[in-house]
Parts: sequence; C-alpha cells; structure tokens
Amino acid sequence: MSGLVELALVYTIPLILLCILFVAAVKLWGHYSVKDSDTVDEEGGGLSKLPLPDGSMGLPLIGESIGFITNISKFFVSRKNRYGEIFKTHIMGQPTIFVSGAENIRTILLGEHNLVTFKWPKTLRTILGDFALSMSSGEQHKWRRNQTLEFFKKDSLAHYVEHIETFTQEKLDSWCDRSSQNKDIIVYTECKEMMFRIAGNILLGFDFTDDEAGYLTGVFQNVVDNSLSYPIPFPGSGLWKAIKARDVILEKITERIHLKMEEMRSEIPTRYDVLSFMMAKKKPNGEKYTEYELKMAAFELIFAAHENPASAACSLIRFLGTNPGVLSKLRQELQAYNLLDRKVKLDLDSIEGLPYVDQVVKETLRRAPPITGGFRKALKTFNVGGYRIPKGWTVLYSIKDTQMNAEIFSNGRQFDPDRFSKERAEHKKNRSHYLPFGGGVRTCAGQSFATICLKIVTICLARSCTWEIKKSGSIKMKMLPVPHPKCGMPSRFTAQVFGEE
Repeated sequence: MSGLVELALVYTIPLILLCILFVAAVKLWGHYSVKDSDTVDEEGGGLSKLPLPDGSMGLPLIGESIGFITNISKFFVSRKNRYGEIFKTHIMGQPTIFVSGAENIRTILLGEHNLVTFKWPKTLRTILGDFALSMSSGEQHKWRRNQTLEFFKKDSLAHYVEHIETFTQEKLDSWCDRSSQNKDIIVYTECKEMMFRIAGNILLGFDFTDDEAGYLTGVFQNVVDNSLSYPIPFPGSGLWKAIKARDVILEKITERIHLKMEEMRSEIPTRYDVLSFMMAKKKPNGEKYTEYELKMAAFELIFAAHENPASAACSLIRFLGTNPGVLSKLRQELQAYNLLDRKVKLDLDSIEGLPYVDQVVKETLRRAPPITGGFRKALKTFNVGGYRIPKGWTVLYSIKDTQMNAEIFSNGRQFDPDRFSKERAEHKKNRSHYLPFGGGVRTCAGQSFATICLKIVTICLARSCTWEIKKSGSIKMKMLPVPHPKCGMPSRFTAQVFGEE
C-alpha cells in the first residue's frame, strides 16, 4: 500500500505543478500580449488611443517580482529614471502600473469605487481574512470604518494619553538602564515591542507584560516578513510560515476574548476598548459578532497599530539623533510650555498645543512614511497622466516618492520640520503632495492614534534622555513590508534630567 502511495505522489505532484504552471503561463501570456490597440474604449473619449505606459514585464511567470521584493527603492528609482512617473511592470503575479506624482495619485484616490477598488496581494488577504477592514468594501467597509473611528475621537484619545506615556517612558528607562550596562539597544526591535504593548493593552484591553510583548512581537515578525511572499501555502513556504505564526497570535487573542466574555457575563466592569465595544455591539443585520470575526478584527488591529507606528518611531529616533539642532529646539519648546520636566504629566490639550512637536512628527512622516504606497485594481479602463490604465490591472501608487520629490517642498531630502510651520506651511500648497496616511475613503482610520503616539514618543525622548546611533551615516534601509533599518539601528541611550529645580 505504501508503495502505491509513493508511486502516486511521484506522478501526481509533478502533474499538479505542471497544470499550475500551464494555467499561470496562459494567464501571463494574455498580459504580455496586451498591445496599445487591444483595450476597448468603454467610456468613449479616445481611451483606446492612449498608449500604455512604458516599462518591462520582466521574465515569464515571475515578471519583475524578485527585483521588487529584494529592493523596492532601487526597483522604483531605476525604472522611474528610465520610464518616468508612470510605468508598467509585472509583480506578484499581476500586471501592474506604478504611479507617482501628486496629480496622478489624486486621480487614483478620488476614483475609489468608480475607477479603482482596493487591491491587496493575495498572501496578505489570506493572512488577514475577508472580514478585515482593509479587505472589505462597500457598505461593510463603511460601517466597519465608522465603528473603528469611534475609538479615535478626541475624548477617546484623551483617555489613552496617560497609558501611552506610561508604556513609552518605561521602555525608554529600560533603554537607558541597559545602555549603562554597555548593552546596545536595537531600536527597531524595541520600538515594535513598545508599540505592540501599547496597541494590545490600550486598544484591545490585553494586559501584555513587557516580556509577553517581546515574545509575541517576535512571533508577529514571521507574519510581517512573509506577508508579501508568493501565495502558495505548502510546508516551508512564506505563506505557510506566516499562517503558522498568525495562528499562534490568534490563540493568545482567543484566550483573552474568552476572559472578556466571562467578565461580561459576570457583569464585571470592562475597559473601554475596541474589542469590548465590538463584543457588546451588533452588526447592521442585527447579529452579534462571531468569535472568528472578533479575533480576526483584533489581529488586524494589532497588526496595523504596532507595525506602522514602530516604523515611524524608529525613523523619528533616527532623525532626532542625527539632527541635534532639531532636538535642541524641541527642548526649548517644552521648556517654554513648562513640559520639559518629566514629572509633569501629559494630557491631550498640552500635547496638541505644541506646534514644533507637531512639525517634527509631520516631517518624520514626510521623509519616512510607514505606508509607502497602496494597491488598487482598475475597475475600468481610464486615463492617468496621458496613459491608459487597462481594466483589471493592478495600480500601485507611491506615497514616499511623491512626498520626497514634490516641488512644493524646498530641499525635500533635508529633515526640516519648519517647512510645516505656520509661516511656511509648504504642505498646504497642494494637499495631494502630503499623504502619509493615504487618502480618500481609505485614509488610515487610526491616523489620530498613531500621531498622538508619535508625539508622546517625541516628548518623552526629548525630556528624558540623550542617545548615540552607531554608524548613523551608513544605515541602510529596507522598505518592505514597512521602512526600517536593516541593522535594526543599534544605539546607546543615556538618562538625562531636564527642568527639575
């Protein structure tokens, strides 16, 4: 019997792989054979006469995916220099149009539901599931987004400030303590642990200790590292690793959901958090959220609420550490507002009353947006920048390139928070040039939470420590899945006392 099974495997597996390759080749050939005259002019107006963007579709089957995944910055810059702001390629199994430039991106973002719809790589869709806010559309997206926004209004943010400050200061103190023992702090890893704990404890009501946050962040890294891998879940593949890691996180989340359910049945007062709110609410059809929906919503929230802010926090530390004049000006502002003494507790009004802190955060998000771009799918053939975008193709727009090279920003590669001052206000000359949280109906729902976290990190850094980044002039960045230093940015922190009499 075992011989028959072995024989079946010997012949069946290659046959299945051959069929998969054949189907992929046929599909890909259709994309490669698209010519400028092949697209039907669905809306009239001469769309079929517009040319496709210049570019290369790469190798058969894999297209240019390897170059894209290996070094997205080099990939984008080299092709932009050769073909311009709009070019075609073939990545992640899809014919794709890359788009940059404020007016071009504006067309994409304002065309949601008409010209384009959301489009995420299949691997990420598999990991997050169909119930995810980022994967939903239409009415489901609308009511899910509105529910999420309830937790990022001013009253809610005011309630979160004390907890965010506590978690942030505890982490910074531990950095100073370990640095005093001649231990390097791997800033990016530490920022992820800090933001994971903040997101889990504040938004979901999970009492993660620092050690738990460290362990779960490590597990989560397997999800993140493989979130853009090929969508084939065979043992050992990137998707397989991501799903295994995700399931470990989901098991922890499920445990906490059961605890919350027991608290609610016992009428024990529960915290004001997103998960408790969802458990008490009903969906528009009158049904309660299922356990699956609750845990997948929690997973998505903690995925987004720690990975992107961690990237931004690491960039913030890098920019402040290499621009001492900016850090000095921050401390002067805190001194002027009687906030340089770390014993003075922060509140939302005092934080929002600090213009230079706001400018520093805005400039960090301009130079190193954690969301570097977005995927869309063309619902119909349309025109961008004089080129035809064929129906069904993927559109990938670049926030990072648009913000870095926008003409409205003087010396755009310089870290200059004053460009956001009331006097200069460069970002207001054309709002489509500054989109760190995306735009349109899919603007990041948690942008106010992420912003207040970054402001608190900025203040706590400025008033409690100094730091030195090792080899700061030779830091190489990796752009996927979020911008971060390849080396993790080893640094040494020293505790400082400011403002005390």
